[in-house]
Amino acid sequence: MQTETISDALGDAAQSVLETMFFVVPEGTADPACPGDVPLLGVGLTFSGEWCGTFELQTPLSSARTLTEGFIGTLDPAEVEDEKTAEVICELANMVCGSTLTRLAGDKVFDLSSPHLMNLPHRLPVAAPKDATATRALDLGFGVIAFTLTIGAAE
Repeated sequence: MQTETISDALGDAAQSVLETMFFVVPEGTADPACPGDVPLLGVGLTFSGEWCGTFELQTPLSSARTLTEGFIGTLDPAEVEDEKTAEVICELANMVCGSTLTRLAGDKVFDLSSPHLMNLPHRLPVAAPKDATATRALDLGFGVIAFTLTIGAAE
C-alpha cells in the first residue's frame, strides 16, 4: 500500500472525527516540526488483524484541553481536569485509528489495544519515527495535532 494512500486516509479520518465529535474544523495541514517549548500530550495504541502496527497522537497539552472542552461541551476551562483531558484524547486516538483502518480496509477486522499515555519530552517539534508509514499534522487554529500510523505485516 502506498504511503500517499495511507496518509490521505489518515488525514480524512482525523478531519472527520475532529469536525463531528470535537466541533473543530482544522485550518489545513501543518508542519509537524513546529518550534516551541510546550508540554505535550501523547497517546499510543497498537492494532492487529489484516495488518499489525501502531498509532500515535501528539499535541500540545493546551490544545488537548481545548479539544476536551469541545468534546464534553463546557465553556469553562476550569471544568476540564487533567485526567478528563487524558481520557478524551485517548478516545480521540482510538476514533481516528479505527476510522483510518476502516477507510483502508473496511471489510477487514482489527483489534485495537486500549490507548495509553506516552512519555514525551516537553518540547516540540512533534516528529514522526523514521519507520512511520504515514504522518499527518493538522493546524487546529489553537495548536497543532500530529497523527502517525505505522503498518507492518499481519501477525
